[in-house]
Amino acid sequence: MKGEAMEQLVRNGAPCILCASRKKLIQLTPEEGVRQDFIQKLIEVYGVPPENIQVEVQVYEGETRIGRTDIVVTHGVGSDEQPLLVVECKRPDWPLIDTVHKQAKRYCDALGVNLLVLTNGLQPVVLYRTDPAADFAPLTKLPSYSALLEQKGLRPAKPTPEFQREADGWAGPAFYHWLEGVAGVDTPKPIALFAYGLMEMLLDTRDRLQNLETKQATFVRDCGLRYTTFGNVTGGSWTGRYRYFIFDDMTRGHSVVSISILGKAKTENDPVYGNSKGETMLLVAIDDFEKTHHSLQLALDRFITITGNRIEVWHDGTLTAGKNGSVKRSDVIDFVFERQPQLVREGRIVLGSIETGPPYTIQTKGVQELIGNLADYAILRDQFRRTVGK
Repeated sequence: MKGEAMEQLVRNGAPCILCASRKKLIQLTPEEGVRQDFIQKLIEVYGVPPENIQVEVQVYEGETRIGRTDIVVTHGVGSDEQPLLVVECKRPDWPLIDTVHKQAKRYCDALGVNLLVLTNGLQPVVLYRTDPAADFAPLTKLPSYSALLEQKGLRPAKPTPEFQREADGWAGPAFYHWLEGVAGVDTPKPIALFAYGLMEMLLDTRDRLQNLETKQATFVRDCGLRYTTFGNVTGGSWTGRYRYFIFDDMTRGHSVVSISILGKAKTENDPVYGNSKGETMLLVAIDDFEKTHHSLQLALDRFITITGNRIEVWHDGTLTAGKNGSVKRSDVIDFVFERQPQLVREGRIVLGSIETGPPYTIQTKGVQELIGNLADYAILRDQFRRTVGK
């Protein structure tokens, strides 16, 4: 079964796929291929919402971890979420012998689940029991998600609505909470207005990029939104909605590049962060399989120049290279200039220019150039990091 998410990509020379549940690149192994194929079937055949599919779930008996099950299908969200189905996947040459059954049933006991699927990509085995004390018995086929909910007397959860804007181009009251925390408390109003306009454009996935001109990588796809967390070198984390894209990076293969705007907390005499202004951060992250990081954290308060009716976004090359610490900004700028000289102007990285006065759309002049330059610059920054210490 070849849905869009089953498209095979390459990262660091290894085949990989974009997981429809985790929304990130996963290295393709024989077992992962079985898992991803079944995830696609759950979505496309059985009608399971992607947000109700959990992958590689840690399972506990009391406080003791007993293993990790491949897939858990749930109902509800947050504290109301409850497991309904366990799926255990093996690679195609791995027979579904008694030890596989025993381990999967143990996961079901720990999770309180009465419906189980075992699959090696050939013929899935569907098992059901009436209650936790009963034995599992075979079913001829797996029920649809709606039928499963109906059997349990559950109502389908309301799907997460797509972000929408009013006729004036701004978010309606129903979506104000999506924008909480976008601008820092110390950000000047004109910059905050720009940040809100840009973030609303990123949130509005009804208008997808179909093509994008970039120099460092080839645009593959606009994947929409993901709600996730990326860390930084200080040990902090940035949780929120990110618009994410796939690019084919000429040096490492396919990359998932995620962009968001979030306000940084204002701190005073904090034992870790000291005194810090509440700025607004333009964040660009890159996934590398299980490792994820922000390649760029750009403080809009400091790296925006407003001239007349134009807003220019730029950067000074500040970069931290892991344990090697901060590097010379001039070295970063020289590195970028050697590879993409059009990004460097008067000793700084110029990422794009957009007219003042949002709202913005994907089609607004300058928006696509800004997205493309952010992706190029983030990829170049990671290339530079790999050269440090060599």
